[in-house]
Amino acid sequence: AVEQSTEGDSLVHRVRLEPGALHAELQVRAATRPMPAIVGWHPWFPRVLRGGDGLPVGGPVEVDLPAGGMLLRGSDGIPTGEVVRPIPPEPWDDCFVDLARSPVVRWPGALEVTVASEAAFWVVFTEREEGVCVEPQTGPPNGLNAGEHAVVEPGRPLVATMSIAWSAPGS
Repeated sequence: AVEQSTEGDSLVHRVRLEPGALHAELQVRAATRPMPAIVGWHPWFPRVLRGGDGLPVGGPVEVDLPAGGMLLRGSDGIPTGEVVRPIPPEPWDDCFVDLARSPVVRWPGALEVTVASEAAFWVVFTEREEGVCVEPQTGPPNGLNAGEHAVVEPGRPLVATMSIAWSAPGS
């Protein structure tokens, strides 16, 4: 576990690795007064998997995102709060909501990675050639300014979890 604190407030990040999965937990704790908080992770995945010989393994990455809606971005790139349905096609640098199940990052014929979290907001970034991101968050981008965040109080921490599980297709 990694712990950081300021004036008694603290953030604890616990990570546990086991065969086939990584589990992470974030806790934000307020010492003496309430404070707003949003936490999340920024997993980055390569578009092309490569073997020890440097050659591609499996097909190019696919992001299977079963979201019910996407937050509309304003001209400044910040979500407006309006939910877009249906979701436009990639590329994305957007925040998604109402997931029916956990997102899957897949390299056909080689590997599947499931990113699971109870987080209500998922930022997915597919605009760069080298990789993609699938990011569970407890609030939307700019949520601290827009009022879409948790309020952490003494004795009532914000706790978020995420698991990244991997397997060969069909296993």
